[in-house]
Amino acid sequence: MWGVVTLEGDLTINQVSEFMQDLRIAMRVWDEIVLDIKDVNRVDVAALQMLLAAVKECKQSGKKLTIQKTPIFEGITSKLGISM
Repeated sequence: MWGVVTLEGDLTINQVSEFMQDLRIAMRVWDEIVLDIKDVNRVDVAALQMLLAAVKECKQSGKKLTIQKTPIFEGITSKLGISM
């Protein structure tokens, strides 16, 4: 079974705790999770760390996490040497 977690607006340190709580709930319910961040306007370092932690946590628990992102986001993470 799979589901979508959608994030919009700013993804910053202020939203990290709430997002991780939502992700953990999704991990209990679904085996495959699509994280839709196409409508995120701003991402800070704390949010990048959270996204990396989410990828790691899903992998360790045998869940599949796919991140739907924009080309701009992919370009930024690529320049930073981050692969998601």
